[in-house]
Amino acid sequence: TENEKFILGFFLISLKRFKNFTYIPNNLVLKVKERAKLVEIQSVTIDKSLESITRTRFLILGAGSFNTTRILLRSFDLFNHKTTFLTKPHYVIVCLHLRTLIRKSSFKKLGIGQLAISSNKTNQGLSSFFIQLFRFNPSALYKALKYIPLPKPISLILLKIIAPSLVIADVRLPSFESKNKFCRLKRDTNGKDVLEIVFKETEEELRSHKNELSNIKQQLKTLGLFPL
Repeated sequence: TENEKFILGFFLISLKRFKNFTYIPNNLVLKVKERAKLVEIQSVTIDKSLESITRTRFLILGAGSFNTTRILLRSFDLFNHKTTFLTKPHYVIVCLHLRTLIRKSSFKKLGIGQLAISSNKTNQGLSSFFIQLFRFNPSALYKALKYIPLPKPISLILLKIIAPSLVIADVRLPSFESKNKFCRLKRDTNGKDVLEIVFKETEEELRSHKNELSNIKQQLKTLGLFPL
């Protein structure tokens, strides 16, 4: 998204202030290999026209859950090897903040604050849930117009009335290791690497999520948020 690009750009500018920092753009890391006193990083340009090797004394590999797994499996030639893959199940609940609906406020007065809620109950040592609350982005109003089956002028008026009172609850529940949650690196018939991901939750897990969400919705109401 544009917001992510801005954050990454700002982060990159901050790093460039260090005299020993070098940025290598438009490269995809293929594999890493440890040598006696250094680490080699094999990469290829995005258009796959040029491969290169970069050497460093230390390597911190943080390419996201998908790419970090891909790089490590390929680096150790672990093709067709199943390794555990976990990701938190997300449930999005759109809520109406009744107080701001009754007492009108402009977007400017609402501020840019975020609120996070976590549970003190644990499930196998992990918090039962974690919630981030976000306000609806006013600049995204036009994107919602096509989903309202009314003429655009009327839809826009309704959105302007309701949007300042919309709150998005991003609910994250824990995930636990099982044989139905894994990934493996494979080669297709054309010789290209494919990272296969399988993530299947059990009926018991899904029932637990449903019960937890029912409880969360009741708690959101105590904050004046009415789940839609």
